[in-house]
Amino acid sequence: VLRLMKEPVELDEDQTVAIFRIVQESLTNVTRHAAASHVEIILSQEAGDLLIEVRDNGKGFDATGVVGKKSFGLVGMRERAAVLGGRIDISSMPQQGTVVKVRLPVKDAKGFRE
Repeated sequence: VLRLMKEPVELDEDQTVAIFRIVQESLTNVTRHAAASHVEIILSQEAGDLLIEVRDNGKGFDATGVVGKKSFGLVGMRERAAVLGGRIDISSMPQQGTVVKVRLPVKDAKGFRE
């Protein structure tokens, strides 16, 4: 499922590439690890920030224990968001799915409508 804001917002090239790569890596993780039957991508706006959520109903994992060699994808996602002044929060629990929340400031928030 893909849910979008009502009107488009103009993003610069760096923002566009970062958003694409973060969502791409999130979906790659769902495919490789989650065994999910449902994925939802939600794009919205709040206080001049672009919000992106990727939710799945997969097997989940202990998000506090993900560090080291096997977490390059998650580290890369966090770095991409940080370069643009944003952040990523990952919440997951075994057998309860995973939610990746991305918050990125946008230079021009016109076009966002709730």
